[in-house]
Amino acid sequence: LKIVSTHAPLNALQDDLDSVIAFNKAVGNDVIVVPALPEELRVATAENWSGVGRTLDGIGATCAAAGMRLLYHNHWWEMDEIDGKLAIDWLLESSSPDNVGFEPDLAWIVRGGADPIALLAKYSGRYLRVHAKDLAKSGESDNDMDLADVGHGTLDWDALLPAVVAGGAEWFVVEHDLPPLPVDGVARSFEFLKVKLG
Repeated sequence: LKIVSTHAPLNALQDDLDSVIAFNKAVGNDVIVVPALPEELRVATAENWSGVGRTLDGIGATCAAAGMRLLYHNHWWEMDEIDGKLAIDWLLESSSPDNVGFEPDLAWIVRGGADPIALLAKYSGRYLRVHAKDLAKSGESDNDMDLADVGHGTLDWDALLPAVVAGGAEWFVVEHDLPPLPVDGVARSFEFLKVKLG
């Protein structure tokens, strides 16, 4: 087994970054991901999202100095358009690529109404990890988030996978927030990706 990333909430990064870095070094991991923002930091203004980007930039600089990479993981709310840009654009454009990378969650990008191919192209070279999950076909959901195993939903993987690889991602992280049978779901997703990626 190899640990290729861990999630750390923003408050932990702000309150005790040294301990987060020490833990990750101890387990042999060098990629730390902010998994989501608390709801009070999802205010739909350019200044808010730019401020989040600046905050992460400072944290990411400390991580970089320690030989770590900091990434930001999106949900659907970062796909909201604010003053002509997506919230995720305000965040990433307010931070240095050297300090803050991107962990695109492909299903949430689509759920949020944004174009995943355009985002992958725009931030090519900035994402090391990509969350791969699928959105269920109409009438086929077995959970209240309408998610599906990778390759068994509605995402266009024939277009997405080459774009992800071209953008420099090192790892696909298979995810299903509410899997009815977790082990079976991981196996189905893995088999699909193995066939598609070779």
